[in-house]
This record gives sequence, structure tokens and C-alpha cells, in this order.
Amino acid sequence: METTPDIEQLQESLKKYINTRYELAVLKASDKVAVISSITVSSVIVAVMMLMFILFVSVAGSLYLGSVLQSNALGFLIVAGFYLFIGIIVLMFKEKLVMKPVRDRIIKAMFDGQ
Repeated sequence: METTPDIEQLQESLKKYINTRYELAVLKASDKVAVISSITVSSVIVAVMMLMFILFVSVAGSLYLGSVLQSNALGFLIVAGFYLFIGIIVLMFKEKLVMKPVRDRIIKAMFDGQ
């Protein structure tokens, strides 16, 4: 069975179209991975900086409370109790305070611009 030039041209155009669509999908996926990776890296850097800030403020607050109460151990114990309280609150509301915002940010990054 011989194919006509029109069918051959159509087959060639279809192959080019499929190849182009594949390359476009790969580029879009690469872009999404790059966006999510950059969000993750920047979030980790900000989180580390914030943790360092909280650490030093906590130590300073503990030492200050220790000097006011004339017992460094009591100052550190009060600050530790404060963090225990905050930890329990976060644990109770982790879906609303932590999981949902992170999930929403990832989904927004994946589907932004589509």
C-alpha cells in the first residue's frame, strides 16, 4: 500500500506536533520542580534564621528572668514551660496552623500560571 504525499506530510506533521507537546510538558514540569525547590530552599533558610533568633531571644529572656528571680534555673524553667505551652497549642491545631498553609503554598506553586 502506497501512501500519498499528503498522508506522509500529515504523518510527519503529527510526529513533530507530538514531539513538541512532549518537550513542552517536560519544560513545564521542570519549571514546576524549580519553583517548588526554590520555595523549599528559601523557606528552610528563613526557618533556620528565625530559629536562631528565637534561640538567642529565649536564652536572653531566660537569663533576664533568672536575674530577676535570682535563679537562672527558674528562668530557664519558665521559658521552657512557655515553649511547652506553645508546642501543645501547635499540636492541637497543627492541621489549621501548619499543614493547611504548607499544602496550600505547594499547590499554589504547582498550578500558578495555568
